[in-house]
Formats: sequence, C-alpha cells, structure tokens
Amino acid sequence: MTIVTLIKLELSIIDRWAVGRVPEGDVGLPVIVDPRSGPPYRPYVPGSSLAGSLRRHLGQDLAETWLAPEPGEWERAAASAKIRSPLAFLGAFAVDSKVEVRGSTSVDPMRGAAMKGGLRYEQWNQPTKVLLALDHDGPHNEGLIDGLASWEPTVGRGASTGMGRAHVLSVDWLTLDLGDEAALTWWLTSRVDWYRTEGIAVPAGADDGTTTGRDKRSPAKYGIDTSWEVAEPVHIGTGTREAASEVTPEGRQPELLTVMRLGREPVIPGSSWKGVFRHRVESILSVLDGGPQVTKAVVEKLFGSLTNGVGLLGFADSVLPDRTVQRNHVAIDRFTGGARDGALFKVEAVDRGTRVQLSISSRREIPEPVRNLLGHVMRDLHDGLAGVGGMGTRGYGHVKLTKGFDIDTLVGVDPAEILRSVSTDEVTSEEAR
Repeated sequence: MTIVTLIKLELSIIDRWAVGRVPEGDVGLPVIVDPRSGPPYRPYVPGSSLAGSLRRHLGQDLAETWLAPEPGEWERAAASAKIRSPLAFLGAFAVDSKVEVRGSTSVDPMRGAAMKGGLRYEQWNQPTKVLLALDHDGPHNEGLIDGLASWEPTVGRGASTGMGRAHVLSVDWLTLDLGDEAALTWWLTSRVDWYRTEGIAVPAGADDGTTTGRDKRSPAKYGIDTSWEVAEPVHIGTGTREAASEVTPEGRQPELLTVMRLGREPVIPGSSWKGVFRHRVESILSVLDGGPQVTKAVVEKLFGSLTNGVGLLGFADSVLPDRTVQRNHVAIDRFTGGARDGALFKVEAVDRGTRVQLSISSRREIPEPVRNLLGHVMRDLHDGLAGVGGMGTRGYGHVKLTKGFDIDTLVGVDPAEILRSVSTDEVTSEEAR
C-alpha cells in the first residue's frame, strides 16, 4: 500500500502582518506578493516563513521526527547525507487580504522629533485567514495533529510591535491509499480543491477528520491590558496627503493629512506604542544612577536590538472606533515668522473621548521591576509628559489612563534591579510556545 496523509490547516492572522522581501523603489519595507494574483496583488505566506516557527513549537523530539534534524553547528554540503523532512509544506493561501502602505519616520532621541531624512515607506497586510497545505507519507499521527492545533505562530516581521499574531482555527486531515484506483484518481484531480474549498467530497472509505484549534493565550501575568481615553486628538499619519473636501474662500483646496486605518477604523499601530515606551524608558533611566551601559542593556532586553533579537515586550495594535475630527493648520514662514501664503492644511485625528485599548505581552512572566518601570511610562503619558503619534508640538497625542494599572502605587526605579530581573530565568521551551 502507498499511504499518504493530506493536512489542511486554517490559520487566523489576527493583526497586521508582513513577510518582507528585498526593497525596491520608494518602499523601504515591501512585502512578498503572489505575482499571479494581480494587480492588485495578493500577499502570501511562504512555507519557509512558518516551518521554523512550527519547529520551535513542536519541541525537539517531535520536530526532529516530522521536520528532520537541524544541520550541525558547521553545515557542510558533503559532511553527511541530507535527510528529507517527512512533513512537507506545500503552500499557503491568504483567503482575503490587502496590501497597505504607510510612511514611518525615525525619531531623533535627542529632540524627540522626526529625524531628518528618516522617512520611509513600508507595506503591511490586512488581517486574514490563511489555508496552509501540508502532507506526509503514512497514516495521520495524533501527536502531530495535536501539536498543529495548539500552534500560535507569529507570521513575518514586527513581532514586538503587535504584527503577525496568529492562532490555528482548525486542522483537517485525510488519509488515502494511493493503491486504490478511486483514491488515486481523486488525489490527482481533486486534492487542490480540497485544500482550498470547504465541503469537497472525499473518496469512499478514506480516513478523515478534523480538530479545532486550541487557543492557549498567555495568562494575565504574561501581559498588561489597559484602557485609555483620548484627552487631545491623536494623529497617526500614513505619510500620504489627500485633497480636503472643503474649499477656502480664496478658492483653494487644502491638503488633508489622514490617519492610519485598519479597514475603515483608525488604528494606533504597535510600532507607535513601542516607540513611545522605548523612548520614555530611555529618558527615565538616563536620569538615574545606573549609567549608560545599564540603560542600554535594559532597553535592549525589553525592546530588542539587532544584536540581541526580539525583546521581552510586545505591543499590539489598538483599533479604535471611527470617531475622527479635522483641524485646520497653517505652515509658518521661517523668515517672516508669520503664516506662509497658501499653506493652509487640515489634519485628521482621533477625537477626544475615544476609548483606546493597549495590550502589552511578553514571552514569559513580566518581572515586577519591569511592571513598575512601565507604570512610570504610563503615568507620564497620563500626565501629558509624553504623547502618542505625530503633531505633539501642536497639542496632539495626550491620552489618559482609565483602567488596568494603578499608577498611584508606583515605587522608585532601580536600573540595576531591572537588569537583574530580565537577565535571569531564561525563557523555557514551554513558555516560548
């Protein structure tokens, strides 16, 4: 008998996501798209982007059984025979997703404002469902199916800024005996439809089944969930301008700086939250007696770096109700100090009173010294010493904490204690899952 098992995994990507490719043109951070789909082109997920995450999730024994052993420390082409992975990633199909573009600006830490020449454009994709097609020889394996059902990968880049969080909705499997003529005919003609479409009939007598995903979200000790209220309008821009609907008495149509949206709703991306918290943590630690080396080490541990990889903390996107306001502004002539002729423009922003949810997550339990430090950042935001988004010098970006953290019980910050708390207790394999 020639037994083969097909596996269809339905994955829900619940936040913005982006699997990057080589930059080209004006877009510094483009995403991979399917060239057969457009234009407009549909984003897709390469199997290689998910295989590494699945290996870490399954654990060493199960991963080596189904994904083959990893190469040694020094990989040599002729050192040993190559072992084929029993579990094959055949491809992934993003059911309904759209590529978006936004501008992002690097911030000068000394000035707290946009860095000259720091504007770049990045692409990202709307949340979506992904159908992942896999197969392997032999009958279906319950251990593998259970492992797939509890998988919670992060798809693509931006893990610490809330991008790419995903979990499995369902796992379907179908085991066929290709020695049977009817099963072989179905395998040759209908398996692609089975992977992509619900309700496809299967050969009589085939072993098939389904299991629902096991969403194992981290408990409260692994994160901080807070509620805020917009005290002054918040503007998260996209780097693009549109023509405003109104026309001035002089017959001019001012430009409108729009807010970033997820679908039809405004959003504060996790990258904006992360930037605010990182900058404020650096400011707080820099005035204490820990020294610049301790400050640098703490910031890299919490927020990540090119040398140390992803940091301890992750910041989710905050999707807001569609309550916006438009304000008139005029650019200033730097030579005269007065309004520049014809420089009227409008800014769209999230209106006062809008409720905002901020979720901070961690790969392991957040130490109390770190919680205390984050509380000081929240108090600074609450008091208006720091803001969210752009136009801060024009009075935008003030948010007030309403629920989720008691900023009245904070204690003093000890940089050395914070560093010790994040430098011990390495993340276990179970916590990493």
